[in-house]
Amino acid sequence: MAPPHYWPAENVNQSNLPMFDQDLAEPPYPTYPTYPVPFDFEDYVPPNWEDGFPAPQDMIPKMQLLRTCPNPIQNNIPIYIRGQLCLAVFVMPDAYSSYVRLYRQ
Repeated sequence: MAPPHYWPAENVNQSNLPMFDQDLAEPPYPTYPTYPVPFDFEDYVPPNWEDGFPAPQDMIPKMQLLRTCPNPIQNNIPIYIRGQLCLAVFVMPDAYSSYVRLYRQ
C-alpha cells in the first residue's frame, strides 16, 4: 500500500495561522549574565601605582579566596584593577616584600 499523499506547505492558508505574541518571548524574570563578573581590586591598590608594585598584604587573602593569587605553578594570573586588565605575577618571596607583583597589560 502506498503512503498517503501530503499537500505542499504553500497550499496552507497563511492568514489563518496564529500570530506569535512578541511579549511572550521575554521571560517573566530578569536575566543575568551566565559568567561571573570579575572582581576589581581597586580598593587594595593606590591610584598612582606603577608596574612591579608589590601587592599589599591585605590583598593577598582576598586573591586567595577568589583563586586569583599566583603561585609557583600558575605564576601569571589576570586580574582587574580599576577596570583595566592587569597581571598578578608570582616572584620568589624574600623576608621584606610581597611575593606578588602587579603589572598593567
